[in-house]
Amino acid sequence: MDVLASDHRRPPAPVRPDVRHWRALLAERREALRADFFTRGDPQRLLRGLARVTDDVVSQVWREAALPPDAALVAVGGYGRGQLFPHSDVDLLILLPKAADGACTEAIERLLTALWDIGVALSHAVRTVDECVAEMAADATVRTSLLEHRILAGSRRLYAAFTQMFSWWCPETRAPSRSIKRVTSSTAPCTARSKAAGA
Repeated sequence: MDVLASDHRRPPAPVRPDVRHWRALLAERREALRADFFTRGDPQRLLRGLARVTDDVVSQVWREAALPPDAALVAVGGYGRGQLFPHSDVDLLILLPKAADGACTEAIERLLTALWDIGVALSHAVRTVDECVAEMAADATVRTSLLEHRILAGSRRLYAAFTQMFSWWCPETRAPSRSIKRVTSSTAPCTARSKAAGA
């Protein structure tokens, strides 16, 4: 009886994303965009369409992978502009309020594995806002890749801290404002059960 009670109190295992469904949907919508392109011959329509299709799939898989509510998924690079070339990598930033704990790491792995299996060719990074600042200071290519960005899913509060960092950042004249640390340190830890205000 004690064993049964103990099993009953166990939290349910995370539901894995429905890879088969999303892979079929992505292939179907990509093919429709391809057919439309050969009919209309409009490359901008194709690039925007591929980005929208990818947005839909990636954001839904994010939710199914049960990422912490205080994390955010951000499109960056060319994909951050809302355009995606055929066979191009999908540039993603997984933004965390704090270094990932075990549950958060498992959720990230669940997300990335599912996206690869679905057929999304990823180029991704996992960083906190402070780590973005450090990487931008050290590497101009990181600064360039992060200049264009938009949120796909997750915490808008954390994304706001990220965009505020960009408004304060001026690499030619000064380092990032100290206020960044106050903004980011007030967010909740990255745990699967945490619920940040405004997430």
